[in-house]
Amino acid sequence: MTAVAVAPVVLGCCPVAPRCLLCAPPRPAPDPGAVAALVERHRQAEPPFRVGFYGGPAPSDALLDAIDGVPFVARVRPDLLTRAELDRLAARGAIGIELDALTFGDAALVAVRRHHRAKVVLEQIEGIRDRGLRVGVVLAPGLPGTSHATAVDDAHIAAARVQFVRIHPVLVLDGSGLHRAHLEGCLLYTSPSPRDRTRSRMPSSA
Repeated sequence: MTAVAVAPVVLGCCPVAPRCLLCAPPRPAPDPGAVAALVERHRQAEPPFRVGFYGGPAPSDALLDAIDGVPFVARVRPDLLTRAELDRLAARGAIGIELDALTFGDAALVAVRRHHRAKVVLEQIEGIRDRGLRVGVVLAPGLPGTSHATAVDDAHIAAARVQFVRIHPVLVLDGSGLHRAHLEGCLLYTSPSPRDRTRSRMPSSA
């Protein structure tokens, strides 16, 4: 099986307010001209390849114009993926959608100020499959209020429904809400190890 290179385009998780507690201050949006140059470099050096958009929001039409018909996969926050957006991405050549689900536990999603809930993700998975696209999810073990059991439950739910999973353990980024909580001396999450039964807590100001 031939390996397929990926030309990565980072859109950011929460480029505009309201932002979740995981996100550091946003970087400038990618320039379509720079994206076109990236695609051209990959076209010359690494065929076959695809583009990976990593959001946050779905890629704009200007960015999709810049990749000039190259197949792409888009990571999208579930609360930003409407049916209309999904149809637009499919029509523009998407071969897969990666939902930035984080977890299927609603309490943890509330704790980090994400605006989707597990029910929405499960419905979106079916909608993506119905459109003939590959579907994957991002899972983030180590969220506030989660545990080893939560991570195992998330893995079982995903394994039965999606074609690929990206495991992205929680990182405390400088400038994020979790970073502020860390500086205030709060335990950010329950250890994913079953040997550590310490409960998590978040600051009232987080």
